[in-house]
Amino acid sequence: MQVTQNVQTQFNTLYVGYNRLEFTDANGNEVRIDVSEDNILEIAKKFRCQEKSILDDRAEKAKDAEVAE
Repeated sequence: MQVTQNVQTQFNTLYVGYNRLEFTDANGNEVRIDVSEDNILEIAKKFRCQEKSILDDRAEKAKDAEVAE
């Protein structure tokens, strides 16, 4: 049997080491996740995709705001 636990918190800081990720929330609680180099590469790729989406969306909104003025 696999047990799943969901945790919801407010992000504060992130540390990326060679074999782990550490998240700290606004209350100082820490979450440590052991990762491999391949895991880090996969996470980085997903962050780059999300970054591009956010930046494209912001650029579109700025362009729309410019046109509206």
